Amino acid sequence: MNSVLSVYSLELTTTAFGLLLANTLQVLPSAAQQGANPWTPERTRAVVRIEVPNTAGPNPVVGTGFIVQGIGDRYFVLTSTHVVLPNYDPAQQPSSDCLPLLPGTRLVQGNSGGPTLTPRCAYHLGSDTSLVELEPRDDRYPVLVLSSRPLVENDRVSLAGFPLSYSRVIRSGTVSLTTGPDQTIVTDITTAPGMSGGPYLLSPGGVVIGVHRGGAKYTAGFAHMTPISFVRTKLEVYVRPISNLVEATTGEGNVAKCRREKEEQLRAELQPFTRRLEVHCGPGSSSSKVQEEFVYDVTKEKPGYAIAGFVSHTDNVQFGRVGMLRYETNNAEYITGVRITLRCDVSMAGAPKEGWAESTLSGYLKKAIDKKAIEKSCEAMN
Repeated sequence: MNSVLSVYSLELTTTAFGLLLANTLQVLPSAAQQGANPWTPERTRAVVRIEVPNTAGPNPVVGTGFIVQGIGDRYFVLTSTHVVLPNYDPAQQPSSDCLPLLPGTRLVQGNSGGPTLTPRCAYHLGSDTSLVELEPRDDRYPVLVLSSRPLVENDRVSLAGFPLSYSRVIRSGTVSLTTGPDQTIVTDITTAPGMSGGPYLLSPGGVVIGVHRGGAKYTAGFAHMTPISFVRTKLEVYVRPISNLVEATTGEGNVAKCRREKEEQLRAELQPFTRRLEVHCGPGSSSSKVQEEFVYDVTKEKPGYAIAGFVSHTDNVQFGRVGMLRYETNNAEYITGVRITLRCDVSMAGAPKEGWAESTLSGYLKKAIDKKAIEKSCEAMN
């Protein structure tokens, strides 16, 4: 077992899209407003207890997650893949499919005895990270705010979770290592099984900067997290744009304020796109079998832009199929294209003379941020 996968197993107690896009960033609370303790009552209510049926015994396997705001009116529980999809390889590459949860999976908001949440399915994002989509409800969900701010040694963090299936606890400590494989961060917080998937809050800012992915039982110094910065691009397919702010402060410098405002403005300028793809076989085609792979490459079709979030596709098929939609990136910042395979086949006995597979892609584009140009522009204004 490699060093990363071994982290997953240590936290297990047993064997365990139409689109509305919001164009505003969430306002991060200041330290002065919240004090030194980042865990306000609203934030603790956003922590979720996850109970997954246990095939090896009568008691469920317990893990942790937390509620985040999706694009538009969608809400998700962010957690570790090995918690909510125990039969799924947490290191497997992500797809656009929303995966079914095990029957009997239960999500409870806040703590034992809290409101029960209704999950739809889970999106595996890679790096042992998943988003569980929640059914809409009349009242607002409490949410935690994500930040992609890089971590350094001795940063103060705190972790919420349900150790050994008990009630929620909050434990604090410091970052001790930032150079783990796949950018894994190590802290000196003592963890126990059941805390996987929990949020790490930066103190005192109160923003989530990582997801707990595993640790050694009862041993300090071996609590591992996946930083939000490492999975930011994949998260932003589903959630609102993630800032790298720690908190909203009045002491922000003019250049930093200018840079932040320009970046937020660019992220908010969304443009819809639609692309229709099709293959036909039978009359007018050279073969009774036709398969083509299509790529919508934003860098060629609209230079300077990137895909801003989830891309939906509606399909029309007769004796054919439409493959899975896959996202493409050219770096850690942007989704630059989507790839899809269309196939039709009328070669089998009894098939009609004509078949087809058609798909219409729909989504939004955002301007790619040239940070060097923004920096130069803001410095010139100062």
